[in-house]
Amino acid sequence: MNAMNHSGGRLRRFFPVFAFLIAPALPAAPLAGQDDARADVSATLDALHEAASEADFDRYFGLYADVAVFLGTDATERWTREEFMDYTKARFDTGTGWTYHMLERHISIAPGGRTAWFDERLENANLGETRGSGVLVMEGGSWKIAQYNLTIPIPNAMAREVADWYANAFPGRYYLEVQAHGTAGQAEHNERIFALADELGLPVVATNDAHFLQHEHHPAHDILVCIGTAKNHDDEDRLQYDDGLYFKNPEEMA
Repeated sequence: MNAMNHSGGRLRRFFPVFAFLIAPALPAAPLAGQDDARADVSATLDALHEAASEADFDRYFGLYADVAVFLGTDATERWTREEFMDYTKARFDTGTGWTYHMLERHISIAPGGRTAWFDERLENANLGETRGSGVLVMEGGSWKIAQYNLTIPIPNAMAREVADWYANAFPGRYYLEVQAHGTAGQAEHNERIFALADELGLPVVATNDAHFLQHEHHPAHDILVCIGTAKNHDDEDRLQYDDGLYFKNPEEMA
C-alpha cells in the first residue's frame, strides 16, 4: 500500500508500504466441485444459525473447528473457541440463544478445495442489519468454522457522528482515508470524505492498495487470479481487481 498524508487541502508526506502477492502453486478445484463445496459451506452456516436460535450448545460448537476464533460486535469481544464456549454455555443454559436471519450470502472456495471464506448480510430483532464474515476449513471430512466475525455496518448517514466520536476519542491521531483505484463511484465517495474532513477539521490520508508492481502488469495479474480461483477469464462471476491497484509514485498519488 502506498500512502500520503493530506491536511489542510495539501498532500504533505509519502509513506511507502510494500505489499507482495504470492500465488502458491495449489491444485485448483474443478468448477463443478466448487459449486458443491459452496452449497456445503452454506448448509454449515445455516446449521450454525439454526443451532444458535435453538440454544443447542453441542450442535452449535460441533460446527466449529478445533482451533477457532469468534469476533463479536464489541471491540473487546475476541474469543477463542474455549472462551466463546464459556460465554455461550452460560447463555444457552437459560434456554435463550440468538436469532439471525440470512438476507444475502457470498462464498468463495480456495484452490485445493479445503478452505472457504464468506460474507453474509443478516437481520436481528435487536441489532437490525448486521454482517457476518469468516473462514471455514475442511476438518474430519466436513466444513468447520475457523473464524466468525459479526459486525454492525454503519449507515453512511451516520458517518459524521461516528467520525466526530473517533476524533474526540483519539485527538490528533484520527484520519479519514481516501483511495483512487478507478473503481466506479469512488471519486464521489472521496468528495464526501473531503467535505466531512473540512467540516470536522480532520486530516486525510491517501492510500493505495498495491497488488501488482506496475500498471501494465494488470492483465498478467488478472490471469493469475483466474488460475488461483479456478475461474474462466470470461466468467462474469469471478474476482477482479481494478487496474489502479499497482504501486504508485508520489506524483501519481498526488
